[in-house]
Amino acid sequence: MAAAGDTGAAEHTSLSFLDAAGDRLYYRGYDAVELARLASFEEAAFLLWHGRLPGAAELADLRHQLAAARVLPSAMLAVAAALPRELRPVAAVRTLLSSSPKPSDAESGGEAIQLTGRIAALTALVHRHRLGLPPMAAPAELGQAGSLLALLIGLEPDASRVRALDAALILHLDLALNASTYAARVAASTGAELDAAVAAALATLEGRLHGGASAEVLATLERIGTPERAGDYVLQALARKQRLPGFGHRHFKGIDPRAVALKELSRTFAGGGDARLHDVAEALETAMAGARGLRANVDLYAATLFHALGFPADLFVLLFAAARVVGWTAHALEQRAEDRVIWPACEYIGPTPRPLPSRGNP
Repeated sequence: MAAAGDTGAAEHTSLSFLDAAGDRLYYRGYDAVELARLASFEEAAFLLWHGRLPGAAELADLRHQLAAARVLPSAMLAVAAALPRELRPVAAVRTLLSSSPKPSDAESGGEAIQLTGRIAALTALVHRHRLGLPPMAAPAELGQAGSLLALLIGLEPDASRVRALDAALILHLDLALNASTYAARVAASTGAELDAAVAAALATLEGRLHGGASAEVLATLERIGTPERAGDYVLQALARKQRLPGFGHRHFKGIDPRAVALKELSRTFAGGGDARLHDVAEALETAMAGARGLRANVDLYAATLFHALGFPADLFVLLFAAARVVGWTAHALEQRAEDRVIWPACEYIGPTPRPLPSRGNP
């Protein structure tokens, strides 16, 4: 990665490319939507970490390492047991990540794998702790998506649900220098440990204008209630100059390709049960396009898909993190190789130099 001048600004990456003009997202040159359709989460993770797709033996080894990382050490279980049950799930996971012992092969990428497995396992641990349930480990043969479904929903996941969540995780894997990824890179540029970079990213992700938006989407859909009310809701919100979560994107000016793929998955799973919120989302999308020309972003149909799969709304941001941790660690390692601190230029807009007012004799 190259730096910009003396600021060390992280302006270049080989990991993902957001083609705003063509409404496409690429991971290491591969179309993210195509990867979500044809690849597994573990294949896409290997791609981001290593720059190429894995062979069969490499994929099997990665699956084994991730499964091992999802088995939490007793020390972490003890820390979790002492946490207040009412603690926000993201805050609890951040706390527990900091208590995670580092693997001996951290320099070879083992720590990135460990952190990826840990976030999925810790999400389940925190959720079960607040419900007063004992810790539970997922079967070793399940991947990241299957483990999340088994541990959070409590049912043996069927292949179609695993495949849908796998696709959703891939679509959340990376997005150039978004806010949480930039936070990870800034931390890594100082020489901070990889877990510290991930903690910084996780704290950033939680905000309502970033990963916290999907939970806000669900709350908005619940408030609207029925598709027939979507048009009036949009007009009233716009009259109040209220920002509606799930719409618009800083870089995708047309269609967010991730939203299109997630919409199809959401429709499939909503059709098997309560389709009301998905129908409200589609009506809201139509109303927003008509009123403001804004299209759905990834959060709108991530929310309806996660809901249709049975996940609690306050865990949506951690499902996001269970995928984006791959991008965070890949970016942090890329930044670490640059060995220059990020210190962007800042435009001062305060008062011009001025004297301190006289205070008289002491």
